Amino acid sequence: MDANIKISIIIPVYNACSYLEQCLDSVIAQTISPKEIICIDDGSTDCSGKILREYERNYDNIRCYAQKNQGAGTARNYGLHLAQGEFVAFLDADDFYIDRNALDKMYTACIKNRIKVCGSFLSKNVNEQILQLPLHRNIFESGNTQEVLVQYRDYQCDYFYISYIYARRMLTDNSICFPLYRRYQDPPFFVRAMLAADRFCVVPVECYCFRESEASLNRKKTYIADALRGMIDNLIAARDNNLKILHNLTVDRINNEYYEAIVENAFQNNFEVLDLLRKADSLVDWQWYDSGKEHGELLPLSIIKDNQDSKQFANRLSEIRESHYVLTLWLKSHFGNSIGNYLKEKGIQTIAIYGYGFFGKMLYQEIQNTDIEIRYIIDKRKERNTNLKIIEPQSEWRSVDAIIISPLSYDSILNEWREKFIYPTYILKNILMELVEE
Repeated sequence: MDANIKISIIIPVYNACSYLEQCLDSVIAQTISPKEIICIDDGSTDCSGKILREYERNYDNIRCYAQKNQGAGTARNYGLHLAQGEFVAFLDADDFYIDRNALDKMYTACIKNRIKVCGSFLSKNVNEQILQLPLHRNIFESGNTQEVLVQYRDYQCDYFYISYIYARRMLTDNSICFPLYRRYQDPPFFVRAMLAADRFCVVPVECYCFRESEASLNRKKTYIADALRGMIDNLIAARDNNLKILHNLTVDRINNEYYEAIVENAFQNNFEVLDLLRKADSLVDWQWYDSGKEHGELLPLSIIKDNQDSKQFANRLSEIRESHYVLTLWLKSHFGNSIGNYLKEKGIQTIAIYGYGFFGKMLYQEIQNTDIEIRYIIDKRKERNTNLKIIEPQSEWRSVDAIIISPLSYDSILNEWREKFIYPTYILKNILMELVEE
């Protein structure tokens, strides 16, 4: 490591050619020296890579690397691995620094106070209009130009990690990096870093400006499962470190900021989201959250459960899980005995398949590869993507050695058609279970 490098600025880049030059120029203009600028091209498909190579040729302190598209978190971790600076800062490729002295002032405050984290003021660019955000401004009296020391326990914020610089050794010694989520990987990183630092300082300088657009606002609707994973991480951190403010802030984010996106994903049969929402709900202490009021569960979960289709929704969730289980059994069965061999060992040479849904079609394809004869299929649907005769359940059944019932919910079939099952009957799920047990 070059001990002279004061700070490493890590920039993940993905299809940012419209703003990349402004971003890089703002970093180059920072007066802190010596510094290194590490750019990670996260599989860009536009001209971003070309711009990076041009800047790398023209500036000795810019180093550019490329990786296949894996997300900003992975790119930042790669940058952390490469960094040699005493401190690190993170800048997104469509954002920029405002005050050219900002990083120098923040670094100086850290060294002066023997502090491992320093924050600054934050602004946002909305349609090329710069708007100052309230972050940290309320802790400074009018005219105060000196840094202020803050205990993280008195603060407990989870957003805007970009407005800070961090001692690199503090991060590496505590194995602090970005979780590999496509969304909401920043807050868990920030909380872990602040807990490791314990206290930080804030310098009253206009440092970071992020760009807010319609596209960035719409990102909350994607990768909701990963966003919930990040919020679960912070709920666990709040519980384990007795951080009530962080706990309540995270609950508010689920109940308000991400509420619409969570519900929308859940009702689009994204059962992963529903499972994560239930896990998050199990981590909420409602007495801690809002004493004196009655709460039972997170608002999105309550809305989903109270929805008129909630019973159907719950049933569908059960079906999906059962399907995953049966598919796993089927996969395992191929490492041993096959369904065809199983039937032949039972002396079965001719069969009928009851149910021509997902698993009925899989069974049909598997038996096609054996010398067992499928004489017909029993199904109320009129699909004709097979040359076999498909009869309805109330039709007359022809002689076979066995009927195999493929639907996972077979109790009603057995009860309704028990008298019809004049031939030996087998349940596909039970066959698979026997094959796996063998």
